[in-house]
Amino acid sequence: MSADGRFALSGSYDRTLKLWDVSSGRCLRTFQGDTEWVGSVCMSSDGQFALSGGKDKTLKLWDLGSGRCLRTLEGHTDSYSKKISLSGDGRLALSGSWDKAVKLWEVATGRCLRTFEGHTAWVISVSLSRDGRYALSGSLDNTLRLWEVASGRCLRTLVGLTGSVFLVSLSADGQYALASGADKTLRLWEVASGRCLRTLEVHTDGNVVLSGDGQYALSGASDRTLRLWDVGTFQHRAGLRLSQMVVSTDVMAETARYQAVLSEARRASSAEDPVGACQYLRQAPQQPRHRRAVSAVREWAKLYARIRRSGMADCWSLWRSEMHTGVVLSVCLGADGLRALSGCTDKTLKLWDVASGRCGVHMEFLQGDQEPERCEACLRSAIAKPKWVAPVAIRCFYCGTDLSKLADSDGRAGELLGSVLYSCGRCLPEPDEHRGSVIGGYELIRQLGEGGMGAVFLVYQRATARLLALKQMKDLKDPLLIKRFQREMRLMQGLAHSNVVRCLEIGTDPRGGPFVVTEFVPGGWSGTGLGLRPRRPG
Repeated sequence: MSADGRFALSGSYDRTLKLWDVSSGRCLRTFQGDTEWVGSVCMSSDGQFALSGGKDKTLKLWDLGSGRCLRTLEGHTDSYSKKISLSGDGRLALSGSWDKAVKLWEVATGRCLRTFEGHTAWVISVSLSRDGRYALSGSLDNTLRLWEVASGRCLRTLVGLTGSVFLVSLSADGQYALASGADKTLRLWEVASGRCLRTLEVHTDGNVVLSGDGQYALSGASDRTLRLWDVGTFQHRAGLRLSQMVVSTDVMAETARYQAVLSEARRASSAEDPVGACQYLRQAPQQPRHRRAVSAVREWAKLYARIRRSGMADCWSLWRSEMHTGVVLSVCLGADGLRALSGCTDKTLKLWDVASGRCGVHMEFLQGDQEPERCEACLRSAIAKPKWVAPVAIRCFYCGTDLSKLADSDGRAGELLGSVLYSCGRCLPEPDEHRGSVIGGYELIRQLGEGGMGAVFLVYQRATARLLALKQMKDLKDPLLIKRFQREMRLMQGLAHSNVVRCLEIGTDPRGGPFVVTEFVPGGWSGTGLGLRPRRPG
């Protein structure tokens, strides 16, 4: 909005800027020239010029009187933040970007005077003091940084927000900073000391701006409301929690017992005794203050690649969201466990990042050829399927060689973690006369068993280093038996239970007969039940 309150400027996803007459609500001019959506705009204090930034990675300087684009400022390597800022005299401009950098520009020449670096995530909002001496930036790394414009030094890092910073605002005199965040709070900081003076729990996460005199703040949010706040009467609201006196010697004794159990579990794991390690780890939750200790959970994660999982041991809530406005009817978790999808009666689908609880993509059921709306937290990296990374190294079942890269060559390592065994080529079990035969890319090692309809073989998939079981029909003369075998395979594909081997692939062998590949479950922790001793290297 202009300094005299007569005009307003807006930017949009339709790639245009519009200048409005505030008193009548009439659109006075439309500015065209951006090649992508416009995410941030600001107007000079004299109302003569405007600055815009968006997805096309440029800033554009506009003449409000003629509607011409006077200059294009280039330098950022990614889209611009939600807010850009001009100094009081209009000589300097400040911008932030998804490239994690903050840049200071000379408006008259379009030259980048300085780049401020230090944020570890996307810069979402920036604010320049009226005299151009200080700059404030807010980022998805949950921090605000105060910069000295002349030197480029970071004078202070303001912390306290427990979620991403959505918008920042610096008072005209540079004494106070205000920020809104994903934790649904407004926080007021004293810039000189870095102290958080006020914390206010607000309606929802949204935008905020501080008045020139620092007395009032205006916030807008996704609940379709605007609120005007008297900054002087902000109330600090901290939740109350029931406390109980605990004797320090009791805490020390419990910690010592927990550390002893954890040490025994690690010793058993190093001695190739996963069963013993599990038994010790089960004792860890019995210590009152260590039920969900991170160190114990990590030890469990290391064992998942070596043992068969039979059920859920425990669960707890990591995050919750109220972004849906209706009843959630369906949810689905991705195979890699990194993303989740939810469907709701509000006619939307939302894609979630499981680790952070952020909504990555918001999809609405629309009519016609309208584009689906994306929520404010729509981060482009969440749209692309993230690469699965093993929580621990996937190792050879026998010698412990790291096989993580090979195991995920077909992108299924995350899906099969804890379900199949892996072996390096040197440690394959002793073969029999079937060695050398190949069926559908699986090398036969030895026969495990035989029935009236088919034979089961231990096989090795060299491309992924997996030890699997393959069942093949013996007699292909009887069409009824073939149909029966195919029916059995189809039924196996639909089964998912910890006590049933999982069907991984169905195919046709060189004879034209059907075969099915499943998990291989040895008869003991080292395969001794089936006589599957590894070969000695060399």
